Amino acid sequence: MHNPNNKRKVFNLNKLGFKGCLDFGYYNYHIAEPNLEIHRHKDSIEICYYLKGEQFYEIDNELFKLRGNEFLIVPPNVPHGSGAYPEDIGELFWLQLELCENGTLCYLSKKESKYLINQLRTKERKVHKGTFNLKPILEKIIRHLECIENTINTISINNLIVQLLLETLNESNRTTNKDQTHKLKDIDEFIEKNIHRQIYVDELADLFSLSTAYFKVWFKQNFGIPPNTYISRIKIQRAKELMKTNCQVTKIAFELGYNSSQYFATVFKKHVGESPRSFMKSLKK
Repeated sequence: MHNPNNKRKVFNLNKLGFKGCLDFGYYNYHIAEPNLEIHRHKDSIEICYYLKGEQFYEIDNELFKLRGNEFLIVPPNVPHGSGAYPEDIGELFWLQLELCENGTLCYLSKKESKYLINQLRTKERKVHKGTFNLKPILEKIIRHLECIENTINTISINNLIVQLLLETLNESNRTTNKDQTHKLKDIDEFIEKNIHRQIYVDELADLFSLSTAYFKVWFKQNFGIPPNTYISRIKIQRAKELMKTNCQVTKIAFELGYNSSQYFATVFKKHVGESPRSFMKSLKK
Protein backbone atom coordinates (compact mmCIF):
# COMPACT_ATOMS: atom_id res chain seq x y z
CA MET A 1 0.00 0.00 0.00
CA HIS A 2 1.15 3.58 -0.65
CA ASN A 3 -0.22 7.03 0.21
CA PRO A 4 -2.16 5.73 3.22
CA ASN A 5 -4.04 8.24 5.36
CA ASN A 6 -7.51 8.72 6.77
CA LYS A 7 -8.78 10.30 3.57
CA ARG A 8 -7.03 8.29 0.87
CA LYS A 9 -5.67 4.76 0.42
CA VAL A 10 -4.01 3.28 -2.68
CA PHE A 11 -2.92 -0.36 -3.15
CA ASN A 12 -0.67 -1.49 -6.00
CA LEU A 13 -2.33 -4.81 -6.83
CA ASN A 14 0.27 -5.73 -9.43
CA LYS A 15 3.08 -5.64 -6.87
CA LEU A 16 0.90 -7.64 -4.50
CA GLY A 17 0.66 -10.42 -7.09
CA PHE A 18 -2.79 -9.92 -8.58
CA LYS A 19 -2.53 -10.59 -12.31
CA GLY A 20 -3.83 -7.98 -14.73
CA CYS A 21 -4.59 -5.51 -11.94
CA LEU A 22 -2.87 -2.20 -11.23
CA ASP A 23 -3.98 0.34 -8.60
CA PHE A 24 -7.01 -0.05 -6.37
CA GLY A 25 -7.78 3.11 -4.43
CA TYR A 26 -10.23 4.84 -2.15
CA TYR A 27 -10.78 8.34 -0.80
CA ASN A 28 -13.33 10.08 1.40
CA TYR A 29 -12.91 13.86 1.28
CA HIS A 30 -14.76 16.17 3.68
CA ILE A 31 -13.31 19.28 2.05
CA ALA A 32 -12.45 19.87 -1.60
CA GLU A 33 -8.90 18.95 -2.65
CA PRO A 34 -6.81 20.37 -5.54
CA ASN A 35 -7.81 19.32 -9.03
CA LEU A 36 -6.70 15.95 -10.40
CA GLU A 37 -4.14 16.79 -13.07
CA ILE A 38 -4.64 15.50 -16.59
CA HIS A 39 -2.87 12.15 -17.00
CA ARG A 40 -3.27 8.85 -18.85
CA HIS A 41 -2.97 5.13 -18.09
CA LYS A 42 -0.86 3.21 -20.58
CA ASP A 43 -2.70 0.18 -21.98
CA SER A 44 -5.10 0.00 -19.05
CA ILE A 45 -8.67 1.04 -18.21
CA GLU A 46 -9.83 2.70 -15.00
CA ILE A 47 -13.23 2.25 -13.35
CA CYS A 48 -14.30 5.05 -10.98
CA TYR A 49 -17.05 4.10 -8.51
CA TYR A 50 -18.53 7.24 -6.93
CA LEU A 51 -20.44 6.74 -3.67
CA LYS A 52 -21.32 10.24 -2.56
CA GLY A 53 -20.80 13.80 -3.69
CA GLU A 54 -20.49 15.22 -7.17
CA GLN A 55 -17.40 15.24 -9.37
CA PHE A 56 -16.53 16.47 -12.84
CA TYR A 57 -14.19 14.40 -15.01
CA GLU A 58 -12.62 15.50 -18.25
CA ILE A 59 -11.86 12.64 -20.65
CA ASP A 60 -10.11 13.67 -23.86
CA ASN A 61 -11.73 17.16 -23.63
CA GLU A 62 -15.20 15.69 -23.00
CA LEU A 63 -16.76 16.63 -19.64
CA PHE A 64 -18.66 14.13 -17.46
CA LYS A 65 -20.54 14.81 -14.22
CA LEU A 66 -20.42 11.91 -11.75
CA ARG A 67 -22.79 11.80 -8.76
CA GLY A 68 -23.23 9.39 -5.87
CA ASN A 69 -24.33 5.89 -6.96
CA GLU A 70 -22.70 6.30 -10.38
CA PHE A 71 -19.58 4.87 -12.04
CA LEU A 72 -17.53 5.69 -15.09
CA ILE A 73 -15.07 3.63 -17.15
CA VAL A 74 -12.09 5.58 -18.53
CA PRO A 75 -10.53 4.26 -21.79
CA PRO A 76 -6.82 3.36 -22.03
CA ASN A 77 -4.15 5.81 -23.23
CA VAL A 78 -6.58 8.76 -23.11
CA PRO A 79 -5.81 12.01 -21.22
CA HIS A 80 -8.20 12.51 -18.31
CA GLY A 81 -8.49 14.28 -14.96
CA SER A 82 -10.79 16.73 -13.21
CA GLY A 83 -9.68 19.60 -15.44
CA ALA A 84 -10.40 22.98 -13.88
CA TYR A 85 -12.53 21.38 -11.15
CA PRO A 86 -11.21 20.34 -7.71
CA GLU A 87 -11.51 16.81 -6.37
CA ASP A 88 -14.78 17.56 -4.66
CA ILE A 89 -16.17 16.52 -1.30
CA GLY A 90 -17.14 12.89 -1.75
CA GLU A 91 -16.30 9.20 -1.55
CA LEU A 92 -14.74 7.28 -4.42
CA PHE A 93 -13.25 3.86 -5.20
CA TRP A 94 -11.22 3.24 -8.35
CA LEU A 95 -9.68 0.20 -10.03
CA GLN A 96 -7.14 0.08 -12.89
CA LEU A 97 -6.92 -3.01 -15.11
CA GLU A 98 -4.49 -4.02 -17.85
CA LEU A 99 -5.93 -4.77 -21.29
CA CYS A 100 -4.75 -8.39 -20.98
CA GLU A 101 -3.83 -8.66 -24.65
CA ASN A 102 -1.27 -11.35 -23.83
CA GLY A 103 -1.78 -11.85 -20.10
CA THR A 104 -4.49 -12.92 -17.68
CA LEU A 105 -6.73 -11.31 -15.08
CA CYS A 106 -6.76 -12.83 -11.60
CA TYR A 107 -7.36 -16.59 -12.01
CA LEU A 108 -9.17 -16.36 -15.38
CA SER A 109 -7.82 -17.88 -18.59
CA LYS A 110 -6.42 -15.63 -21.35
CA LYS A 111 -9.62 -16.03 -23.34
CA GLU A 112 -11.84 -15.22 -20.36
CA SER A 113 -9.66 -12.28 -19.31
CA LYS A 114 -9.68 -10.69 -22.74
CA TYR A 115 -13.43 -11.22 -23.10
CA LEU A 116 -14.20 -9.58 -19.75
CA ILE A 117 -11.99 -6.56 -20.46
CA ASN A 118 -13.49 -6.15 -23.94
CA GLN A 119 -17.00 -6.25 -22.48
CA LEU A 120 -16.07 -3.52 -19.98
CA ARG A 121 -14.62 -1.45 -22.80
CA THR A 122 -18.02 -1.34 -24.51
CA LYS A 123 -19.21 0.67 -21.48
CA GLU A 124 -16.48 3.34 -21.65
CA ARG A 125 -17.22 7.09 -21.61
CA LYS A 126 -20.71 6.62 -20.15
CA VAL A 127 -22.01 7.36 -16.66
CA HIS A 128 -23.77 4.29 -15.19
CA LYS A 129 -25.92 3.85 -12.09
CA GLY A 130 -25.29 1.10 -9.55
CA THR A 131 -22.32 1.93 -7.30
CA PHE A 132 -24.44 1.48 -4.15
CA ASN A 133 -25.07 -2.14 -5.17
CA LEU A 134 -21.33 -2.66 -5.65
CA LYS A 135 -20.31 -0.97 -2.40
CA PRO A 136 -20.25 -4.17 -0.25
CA ILE A 137 -17.80 -5.81 -2.68
CA LEU A 138 -15.58 -2.71 -2.80
CA GLU A 139 -15.46 -2.49 0.99
CA LYS A 140 -14.62 -6.20 1.31
CA ILE A 141 -11.69 -5.76 -1.09
CA ILE A 142 -10.31 -2.92 1.05
CA ARG A 143 -10.67 -4.94 4.26
CA HIS A 144 -8.89 -7.96 2.78
CA LEU A 145 -6.10 -5.81 1.32
CA GLU A 146 -5.37 -4.40 4.75
CA CYS A 147 -4.35 -7.89 5.94
CA ILE A 148 -2.94 -9.27 2.70
CA GLU A 149 -0.45 -11.60 4.42
CA ASN A 150 -3.24 -14.09 4.95
CA THR A 151 -3.41 -16.60 2.04
CA ILE A 152 -7.18 -16.92 2.44
CA ASN A 153 -7.46 -13.16 1.92
CA THR A 154 -5.42 -13.38 -1.30
CA ILE A 155 -7.81 -16.00 -2.68
CA SER A 156 -10.78 -13.91 -1.52
CA ILE A 157 -9.46 -10.76 -3.20
CA ASN A 158 -9.08 -12.55 -6.55
CA ASN A 159 -12.67 -13.80 -6.25
CA LEU A 160 -13.96 -10.39 -5.19
CA ILE A 161 -12.27 -8.57 -8.10
CA VAL A 162 -13.84 -10.95 -10.63
CA GLN A 163 -17.20 -10.67 -8.86
CA LEU A 164 -16.91 -6.87 -8.87
CA LEU A 165 -16.25 -6.76 -12.63
CA LEU A 166 -19.12 -9.12 -13.43
CA GLU A 167 -21.51 -7.09 -11.28
CA THR A 168 -20.19 -3.88 -12.85
CA LEU A 169 -21.23 -5.24 -16.25
CA ASN A 170 -24.63 -6.27 -14.89
CA GLU A 171 -25.26 -2.81 -13.45
CA SER A 172 -24.14 -1.08 -16.64
CA ASN A 173 -26.75 -3.07 -18.58
CA ARG A 174 -29.65 -1.87 -16.43
CA THR A 175 -31.93 0.75 -17.96
CA THR A 176 -31.87 4.26 -16.51
CA ASN A 177 -34.74 5.20 -14.22
CA LYS A 178 -36.35 8.05 -16.19
CA ASP A 179 -38.56 9.00 -13.23
CA GLN A 180 -35.46 9.87 -11.18
CA THR A 181 -34.11 12.01 -14.03
CA HIS A 182 -37.37 13.95 -14.31
CA LYS A 183 -37.52 14.51 -10.55
CA LEU A 184 -33.97 15.83 -10.47
CA LYS A 185 -34.80 18.19 -13.33
CA ASP A 186 -37.76 19.56 -11.34
CA ILE A 187 -35.52 20.00 -8.29
CA ASP A 188 -32.88 21.83 -10.33
CA GLU A 189 -35.49 24.15 -11.80
CA PHE A 190 -36.90 24.96 -8.35
CA ILE A 191 -33.45 25.70 -6.93
CA GLU A 192 -32.54 27.92 -9.88
CA LYS A 193 -35.81 29.83 -9.55
CA ASN A 194 -35.28 30.41 -5.81
CA ILE A 195 -31.49 30.61 -5.68
CA HIS A 196 -31.65 34.17 -4.31
CA ARG A 197 -33.00 32.97 -0.94
CA GLN A 198 -32.62 30.20 1.61
CA ILE A 199 -34.18 26.99 0.26
CA TYR A 200 -35.65 24.45 2.66
CA VAL A 201 -35.67 20.71 2.10
CA ASP A 202 -39.37 20.44 2.94
CA GLU A 203 -40.08 22.69 -0.06
CA LEU A 204 -38.36 20.18 -2.34
CA ALA A 205 -40.25 17.32 -0.69
CA ASP A 206 -43.54 19.17 -1.32
CA LEU A 207 -42.80 19.17 -5.06
CA PHE A 208 -43.51 15.43 -5.06
CA SER A 209 -45.98 15.30 -2.13
CA LEU A 210 -43.45 13.40 0.00
CA SER A 211 -42.68 13.74 3.69
CA THR A 212 -39.43 15.58 4.39
CA ALA A 213 -37.95 12.53 6.17
CA TYR A 214 -38.74 10.18 3.27
CA PHE A 215 -37.50 12.70 0.69
CA LYS A 216 -34.13 13.04 2.49
CA VAL A 217 -33.66 9.26 2.48
CA TRP A 218 -34.79 8.93 -1.15
CA PHE A 219 -32.53 11.74 -2.34
CA LYS A 220 -29.42 10.42 -0.61
CA GLN A 221 -30.06 6.86 -1.83
CA ASN A 222 -30.37 8.01 -5.43
CA PHE A 223 -27.83 10.84 -5.65
CA GLY A 224 -25.31 10.06 -2.92
CA ILE A 225 -25.54 13.33 -0.96
CA PRO A 226 -28.08 15.03 1.34
CA PRO A 227 -30.38 17.53 -0.41
CA ASN A 228 -28.96 20.45 1.60
CA THR A 229 -25.49 19.69 0.25
CA TYR A 230 -26.90 19.51 -3.28
CA ILE A 231 -28.48 22.95 -2.86
CA SER A 232 -25.14 24.33 -1.63
CA ARG A 233 -23.30 22.90 -4.64
CA ILE A 234 -25.63 24.65 -7.07
CA LYS A 235 -25.32 27.94 -5.18
CA ILE A 236 -21.53 27.73 -5.09
CA GLN A 237 -21.44 27.00 -8.81
CA ARG A 238 -23.54 30.12 -9.39
CA ALA A 239 -21.19 32.08 -7.10
CA LYS A 240 -18.20 31.04 -9.24
CA GLU A 241 -20.01 32.31 -12.34
CA LEU A 242 -20.77 35.65 -10.65
CA MET A 243 -17.13 36.00 -9.59
CA LYS A 244 -16.12 36.04 -13.25
CA THR A 245 -18.00 39.37 -13.52
CA ASN A 246 -15.90 40.87 -10.69
CA CYS A 247 -18.94 40.98 -8.42
CA GLN A 248 -18.02 41.62 -4.76
CA VAL A 249 -18.01 38.65 -2.39
CA THR A 250 -20.42 40.28 0.07
CA LYS A 251 -22.87 41.10 -2.71
CA ILE A 252 -22.68 37.53 -4.06
CA ALA A 253 -23.33 36.09 -0.60
CA PHE A 254 -26.53 38.10 -0.14
CA GLU A 255 -27.68 37.51 -3.73
CA LEU A 256 -27.53 33.77 -3.03
CA GLY A 257 -29.46 33.96 0.22
CA TYR A 258 -26.60 33.64 2.72
CA ASN A 259 -27.07 35.57 5.97
CA SER A 260 -23.43 36.65 6.13
CA SER A 261 -20.39 36.81 3.89
CA GLN A 262 -18.39 34.91 6.55
CA TYR A 263 -20.72 31.90 6.40
CA PHE A 264 -20.73 32.05 2.60
CA ALA A 265 -16.91 32.02 2.63
CA THR A 266 -16.89 28.93 4.89
CA VAL A 267 -19.27 27.03 2.58
CA PHE A 268 -17.36 28.17 -0.52
CA LYS A 269 -14.00 26.98 0.83
CA LYS A 270 -15.45 23.61 1.80
CA HIS A 271 -16.71 22.99 -1.74
CA VAL A 272 -13.96 24.67 -3.78
CA GLY A 273 -10.89 24.14 -1.60
CA GLU A 274 -9.96 27.83 -1.39
CA SER A 275 -11.50 31.07 -0.13
CA PRO A 276 -13.69 33.25 -2.38
CA ARG A 277 -11.03 35.97 -2.51
CA SER A 278 -8.30 33.48 -3.38
CA PHE A 279 -10.51 32.02 -6.13
CA MET A 280 -11.16 35.49 -7.56
CA LYS A 281 -7.44 36.23 -7.60
CA SER A 282 -6.80 33.05 -9.55
CA LEU A 283 -9.46 34.12 -12.07
CA LYS A 284 -7.60 37.39 -12.67
CA LYS A 285 -4.35 35.49 -13.27
